[in-house]
Order: sequence, then C-alpha cells, then structure tokens
Amino acid sequence: MNKLLLLGFFISLIYPNLYAQYSTTIQAEGAERVRLNFDYNELKDQKWGKESIEVELIVKSQVPQAVLDVLAQKGRYEVAARKVNGDLLLDVPNLKKTVIIKGKALEENITVRLSHPKFIYVEELETISFSKGLSGRSSDADDSAKLNTFQQPIQYTITLASSLKNPKPSGFQLKTGDIEIDGKIIELP
Repeated sequence: MNKLLLLGFFISLIYPNLYAQYSTTIQAEGAERVRLNFDYNELKDQKWGKESIEVELIVKSQVPQAVLDVLAQKGRYEVAARKVNGDLLLDVPNLKKTVIIKGKALEENITVRLSHPKFIYVEELETISFSKGLSGRSSDADDSAKLNTFQQPIQYTITLASSLKNPKPSGFQLKTGDIEIDGKIIELP
C-alpha cells in the first residue's frame, strides 16, 4: 500500500494535472427512476458496497488539458436535472453544442461510469435508466413509496482527460478566438 502511495506521489510530480475533476450533488429525493438523457460512447456499470449513487462523466479528447479546463469553466459539462412524471432526467445540454478549437471540430469520447448499490436496477435502451429494484410491503403508504423511490442525492462527477501523449505541450497557448461554441467566440483572460 505504501509503495502505491509513493508511486502515485512520484507520478503526480512528473505529470501534474493530467486530468481535472469537478463534482456536484443532485437532489433525487422522491424520484422513481433516474434517466440519463445525453449522448455517450460507453457505459460502465459497476456495483459497489456503498449506499450512494455516483454518475461520473469521463471526457477524453485529443486536445491539451487546458482546452478541456476552459470548456468546463464555460459550462460544457454541467448537468441539468429536472423531474418529469416521477422520473429525474439528467441532461448535459451543452454537449449538443458544436465546439471548434483553432479551426478544428472538437471530438470527445464520453464514458458514463455508473457506481451504485446492488439493489439498483440499470437498464440501457436509448437512454440509461436506473431505479431501486426493491419491492416491499408496508401498511403505511408513505413507507411503501419510500421503498421504491430515491431518498439520497446523486453525486455527479466530471473527469476531463487529455488523450495526448503530452497533455501540456510546451508553447501551447490559448487566446481569444481559439475556441468557438456554436459560432460564438469565447473570451479568454
């Protein structure tokens, strides 16, 4: 264990900031089902021993890390949550916007890693849907409803990683005009 920590420390010294991570909490209380309503390339469904649920959006791209960081700051990967007919819809609406970096269209590989307790049922159709696969009997209608709805918030995490061999190329600088989102030039400091 100590060797792994030491190795991790040395890697962080040699390759600082190879990725960035952002996190927020989504209130899911009372939702019967959670639906992920955005395009992705791959779903990794993993059961874990915790009672919590985490939806991690892993974004990889062949651009320097600085570009991904700017896009995150401009809200590209922010989640929007809304309840519709008992379902909680999670959307990342800015993924639909076209991004141009120095004249080239941005290509992203998006993986969704869904970590959850074993009693969560995951179904992947056109969208990912997960629900508490519990059925319980209770004489109290409120208790019965709680058995089949989410009572805890969902942790939403974004991990951004450059796929370049050198994610921080020397001499690479971004200036205003280098990034466009849906035809609008992004102002950079």
